[in-house]
Amino acid sequence: MAKPKWKCGLIVGIILVSVLGGSACSSNDSKSSGTEESNSSIPDDQGESTVTIGVICTSAQEATETTVNAWEASDKAAASRCAEDVVVESLFSTSGAKAEWVFQGCVGVNASTEKCAFTYEGGAALFTAIGSDAMGWKLSELSFQAD
Repeated sequence: MAKPKWKCGLIVGIILVSVLGGSACSSNDSKSSGTEESNSSIPDDQGESTVTIGVICTSAQEATETTVNAWEASDKAAASRCAEDVVVESLFSTSGAKAEWVFQGCVGVNASTEKCAFTYEGGAALFTAIGSDAMGWKLSELSFQAD
């Protein structure tokens, strides 16, 4: 004898709730993208820096471009996703609203460090990104170089 359709639907619903952890039934009124961000951090393999767990930048290039794009949009919170506070504060000390920066690329220094650059009329912004593809990348340093 076949199971009634409502029982199959109930079983599927129970499976989905258990897989999604009940997030579809949340009473939170805010919209969710389905990706949770954690404020936890773990030290890199040398114990010197931390990399945020959760929504991460998956490459040094993404960290650099995301941070600069956020600066140009005056979005400090978005810039903080892929850059340490010292980089965000330095970058946001001036407005990026009319910046005409051109991304030049990233070069690996070692397995966990890359140098990335943006050029602009009169100079360049040089970023140091630390991390890994698995743990994510964060900008740890920013310096400026005049032509």
